[in-house]
Amino acid sequence: MGLLFLMVKPEQQPKQETTSTPPIEEKPDAVPVQYKGMPSEVVEELWQNPVYINAEKNKSEIVRREQAIEAIKKAETDREATKQKQLAERYAGLRTEQKTEFPNAQKDAAQILTEHIQGKREIGGLSPQEFFVLSKLKTAYEEFKRENSDKPFAFDLSRDIDRSVYKNLAQKLTFKVLEGRQNVGDQEKANAIRTELGIPPQEVKKEGSLLPEEESKSEVQEGGNEAALTKLRQLIEARAVKSRNPQALRELYTKMEQENDKAKIAEILVSEINQRKRQADYPINPNYQKAWEQATKDTAVNHKEESDWIYRGSFPTKEKPTITRGSLNITLDENATKELDALIQSGVIDANYKFGEPGTGAEASERHDAVTLYFLTEPTPEAMRALSNVAKKYYRGDDLIGRKISEGFYMSEVGSVSDTHARDLIQQLQGTDQELAKAVKTFLTSNFKGKERVAMSEAQFYSTKEMLNLFGIDIKHDKDKGFEILKNSSK
Repeated sequence: MGLLFLMVKPEQQPKQETTSTPPIEEKPDAVPVQYKGMPSEVVEELWQNPVYINAEKNKSEIVRREQAIEAIKKAETDREATKQKQLAERYAGLRTEQKTEFPNAQKDAAQILTEHIQGKREIGGLSPQEFFVLSKLKTAYEEFKRENSDKPFAFDLSRDIDRSVYKNLAQKLTFKVLEGRQNVGDQEKANAIRTELGIPPQEVKKEGSLLPEEESKSEVQEGGNEAALTKLRQLIEARAVKSRNPQALRELYTKMEQENDKAKIAEILVSEINQRKRQADYPINPNYQKAWEQATKDTAVNHKEESDWIYRGSFPTKEKPTITRGSLNITLDENATKELDALIQSGVIDANYKFGEPGTGAEASERHDAVTLYFLTEPTPEAMRALSNVAKKYYRGDDLIGRKISEGFYMSEVGSVSDTHARDLIQQLQGTDQELAKAVKTFLTSNFKGKERVAMSEAQFYSTKEMLNLFGIDIKHDKDKGFEILKNSSK
């Protein structure tokens, strides 16, 4: 089979390899944190906007997605242009004899890439973008050979950014080959001098010409990440089977498995677990808008609007704070809200409840917990039965967080986790496993108007606990004492 290589003319040939990626030039928060560092093609696949009732909300979300993806694409183009410039400068700085040898080194680099695409060797130290492009070629090669086993494989990358990534990678490998050859030559010259002096020659280490030392770096090492990777594969595969571009998602997982970076695995895993716990995709409820309008105007009970939420009922005070919470996964309409109001008015429950504004991320169609209840006194058995009846009548599903009371009705087990306790958990994890501490800190940290805040919702508690369990660590929380870290005996 011929070499799979895109040759670059000498005047385009490179100078200095960079080990850091230029920062993304983007508007503040243009790219959501969960998509940063991913190829634009993967982001386009992962970021699928839901359809809102509010037409203006649909438009603004489409614009936000387009702007973020354009920012990522610009960053990709700028990054590869910077690499090309640095590589060209590096080539210009080569000695004459090195420039003469450069075409031969290019051929070796092409052979390295060919063997990688054929599955005969691995190349370590690939960036996410390089891995993504080579994974595409591997897949294309395998599919081609299944139908054309006796024919040579040729390819033409269709996306400009993929061609740029491939060319720059080829040039980077060329310089590694060139350095390896020079190293071998220096060792042979030293041995010649040793022979003249009557000193036994040393073994010549031929690292670099075909990068054998890179292969060991690319192998997945055993390190206690197997359970976490298995769970991550399940979550990503669940996305992939519903995806228009499953290959992109599966390649993302393969990259994670190959790198075997515990912090990265944990960071993506806890985010995916949390998304499954919190985000939903229920059919749009045609009566939801009327329920919202009724709840924002009806004065039968106290009510207030905050951000994207409407709250109705009895509100907490310093003397009478919220003591526990519950969740209902129900189909909301005007009758459902009136029944909840009646339970508050009659004193059956001493609480307030909230649900989200149509056309926002708080809307019930995007959440399992359509209604959140905030109790000011401990709910009685009568209150539990009454709420269970509401849940049964308007039942939509379970998938809630906490202790199950009945179908569609769960009560909180953790309650509110103070910011101080959340920060203390990260500090404790630092002494147990710094990589997991890094992942949890990223997960719990938000940035609003330039101010960082570490906070933990109940969903984040369960997501963090589930993720840590997969690495052999368990956590317990006490509202007064905070967190306790335990070893998970099941591991």
